[in-house]
Amino acid sequence: TTELVDRIVIGHPKRLNNTDSETTRLASLFGQQIQKAFPDKEICSYDERLTSKMAQRSLIESGQSKKIRKDKSVLDRVSATILLQDYLQSIENNP
Repeated sequence: TTELVDRIVIGHPKRLNNTDSETTRLASLFGQQIQKAFPDKEICSYDERLTSKMAQRSLIESGQSKKIRKDKSVLDRVSATILLQDYLQSIENNP
């Protein structure tokens, strides 16, 4: 099936003390590139702090092997899922 996309959510990395980092700037530049490529789509930045730690905990709790938990692509996919779930919950709670 084909799904229509009207909004793209991009992780907004910040330090724990809420200050920007070099990665914050890179994410912002990426968002600008995405906006140019898809001018008809809404681009949303969403706080991604602690998603990697939450993803790591989720992998441990689900019984994944150490080999899988060390695979950065797996950790990134789980982190992205957590980010999107949090974003969707936030817009559901604040329409």
